[in-house]
Amino acid sequence: MTEAFGFADDVLRQGVQGIRFNNKRWIGQFGFCRCRSVMANKGKAVMGTGLASGENRARHAQNRLCIALCLMKTIEAHAEY
Repeated sequence: MTEAFGFADDVLRQGVQGIRFNNKRWIGQFGFCRCRSVMANKGKAVMGTGLASGENRARHAQNRLCIALCLMKTIEAHAEY
């Protein structure tokens, strides 16, 4: 049980460290306080990862993640519950 909570803590830590605010003018990291404020005020959030390698790996990982999230939303919109 302790190992499972440790794993969950690590996933959350990585998620908070990777939160990014995307704007056409700049990309900057949000701090923990900003994240806490959004979550405390019941803001909607999606957490995911994008993997890439090479010279522009950050941009490629971000693009792959955005594509995956769009696909997930499309599937969700057409799912029958």
